[in-house]
Amino acid sequence: MTIKYTAALLLCLLAQLLPAADPDPDAALAAARSGGDYLLRTIQPDGEFTYRYDPYENSATDTYNWLRHAGTVAALCQLAAATDDPRYLGAADTAAACLARQIKPITLGDQRLHALISDPARTRINRATGPVVKAGGNALAIFALDSVDRAHDGQSPYGPVIQNLGAYLLAARDATGTPRSKYVVSLGRFDSWKSSYYPGQCLLAFAILQERAPDARWRAAMHRLAATKLQDIEAQLASPMLRDGQAAPSQGFDHWTMIGMARALPLLDPERLSSTERVVTREIIVQALVAYGAQEVRQQITDGDPAVLGSFALNPGGTVSAAIRIEGLLAIRAAATTAAADHPSDRLTRLAAVTHSWDPAIARSRGLLSRSQYTTTPAGDLDITGGLRAAVPITPRTAPIQIDYVQHAISAWLTPY
Repeated sequence: MTIKYTAALLLCLLAQLLPAADPDPDAALAAARSGGDYLLRTIQPDGEFTYRYDPYENSATDTYNWLRHAGTVAALCQLAAATDDPRYLGAADTAAACLARQIKPITLGDQRLHALISDPARTRINRATGPVVKAGGNALAIFALDSVDRAHDGQSPYGPVIQNLGAYLLAARDATGTPRSKYVVSLGRFDSWKSSYYPGQCLLAFAILQERAPDARWRAAMHRLAATKLQDIEAQLASPMLRDGQAAPSQGFDHWTMIGMARALPLLDPERLSSTERVVTREIIVQALVAYGAQEVRQQITDGDPAVLGSFALNPGGTVSAAIRIEGLLAIRAAATTAAADHPSDRLTRLAAVTHSWDPAIARSRGLLSRSQYTTTPAGDLDITGGLRAAVPITPRTAPIQIDYVQHAISAWLTPY
């Protein structure tokens, strides 16, 4: 570590550890705009972002992640809708066009399909395998391109592209109805590696596809995957360790499943999630989601050192883990509130009320995100104001900014109570 780096870390550490009030809606919007402005400064003419930048070493990585690129496109669309600022939608358009250029024809068995290709030469993961197709990347590409298309009132060129990506997800499903995580193009087969987040992202994608153009294929895929994810949630909640309060439902907290379930729930026929062993109702689905969120809220650090206040026990001080939990908790709230409004019942009303008791937890985490946001630029060339680091204290490990840190924080700040 350089002397300059050490001195800058110590000075910023003193400033950043000062307590900050939990942001009100106006402050949250201002923080989100600042994050969006950081993204505007990092987008390149070809539509890629500066993926990871260390302001103290003044260095940017040459690796890339298309899944996080897609999530950033969606966050910019969310910010554009919240602010009516055309700069954010313009950046989303540029980044979406870049994303679309990564969608290329592949052969899967006897099918000719189109899919988002991840090149290990850029991702720096398993470079020997050559290009791969990841289910999560394709699912979030659907999310991103749909967000852009909706921002343009359906007048973007991405409608057919979204349908093509959905066709790949259908073809990639295994016997449980879950799209397999990774397809190795050169080998013409699926890899055994699995991501715990991809199924929730695929559920979100199938819900979006069904919203856009109702079709028996999307509907069946959405119902089957929702049934699988509901079983997973209930199995986690039934864990003896969870009942004893010894652990959170998931070390990573599956926020994408919460977002996917919230998007799918208005489209679901609960009877189609039932089996010969039991009948599934809308109340059962919402109760599982709320219980999952409540378990996580209990893991929040609620007092003490401002460096960790508002973070969660499995990752003290972690900003991204706090942001995704806010996203997931607010998705659960949306699911419960919408279900209670559309299908009134005392039980659904009570469950929706539980989600509103999470307001203090959400505010604490938003406060943590605000404290982790850079407000000044050190010696590097890039103006990093608005960028987020991995934790409040600045260390060589936490100082760099990644686009997904900013993406998740923007969504966590903007998603309404």
